[in-house]
Amino acid sequence: MKLSQFAAAAGTLLLSATAMADHTDNRWHITPMAGYIWADDDRGTDFDGAVGQINIGNAVSEKMDLDFRIQYLDMGDSLEQTGAGIEATWYKSRNTTFTPLFTVGAGWINNDVTGVSGTKDSLVLDAGLGLQAKLNEHGIALRGDVRQRVDFNGDATEDYSDTIALLGLVVPLGAKQHVAEVVAAPLDSDNDGVIDSKDACPGTPAGVHVDAAGCPLDSDQDGVADGADLCPNTAKGTAVDRNGCPQVEASQAPELVVVHFDLNSAELSEAAQAKLRTVASRMVERKYIVAVATGYTDTTGTAQYNLALSRKRAEAVKTYLIERGVRTANLIAKGVGEADPSASNDTKEGREQNRRVEVRLLDQ
Repeated sequence: MKLSQFAAAAGTLLLSATAMADHTDNRWHITPMAGYIWADDDRGTDFDGAVGQINIGNAVSEKMDLDFRIQYLDMGDSLEQTGAGIEATWYKSRNTTFTPLFTVGAGWINNDVTGVSGTKDSLVLDAGLGLQAKLNEHGIALRGDVRQRVDFNGDATEDYSDTIALLGLVVPLGAKQHVAEVVAAPLDSDNDGVIDSKDACPGTPAGVHVDAAGCPLDSDQDGVADGADLCPNTAKGTAVDRNGCPQVEASQAPELVVVHFDLNSAELSEAAQAKLRTVASRMVERKYIVAVATGYTDTTGTAQYNLALSRKRAEAVKTYLIERGVRTANLIAKGVGEADPSASNDTKEGREQNRRVEVRLLDQ
């Protein structure tokens, strides 16, 4: 019987197999096998006999081997066959002790028929199922399969279909390759550049500059981190408030002016401008040394967005005061986002109070 469709499918599988190259164990292996053949009854003679085969190949993917094979079949006193070919074997998994396999092969067989002068060649294709059992960590395995072989004998009226059973030992050549262990990168939960195991100040807010121990920098060592210090470079030993500015007596407490903003806005309202005009006049007249404008927001929106918005509000106040004659050197603008709410953010009225800039006037 002609199996041209089977031949075409086998050829396609073998060609696609050679294009694969990603696999975990690329050692060559040799597989000696022995077995038995049940010959096609159409041969007209009882040709059942012994089979010997040696495969030499390599893994071409995680689940597939491609082998070159040499065969010898001794079918009694009437026929001997020797041949060579290639075969591809697919495994369900290489990581288990036992794994099913599927094999397909193709090759040429030389037929030596007793009583017939000369020899004849024929094309053979085969396919079968089997099982492989891993014997040790080196990769040596016991393999067995049963396959159906089609012998395209050109001298016969029909092709022959034989059944072959094989049992063999897969022996990898060379030392087993070890896959390098992937080591996870050290964790840095707060993304400050200092890994957690060495971070003395975990949970540092985003954008805060830290020292080698992961703690916020405090250049003037006044206890207030640089990112929150409204009065940097305070003299050593000076008592400071939460903003890093020198503490003053109650009678010298800085004046506080508060202006409010609309939702999602850094535009100064008419009421805010009126307050700031008074601030500017007093600063120019009384020569205040510095005004600290600190911007705030409610909790509407993301923390990152609110931090940027609070800075815009503080800068808007600073710009307005400069336009009114206040020296740039006398002004500090700082945004702190959602920090230090003056009222609850759970109510509309509270959120309105929190959308503000506080201007503290430090007298000379």
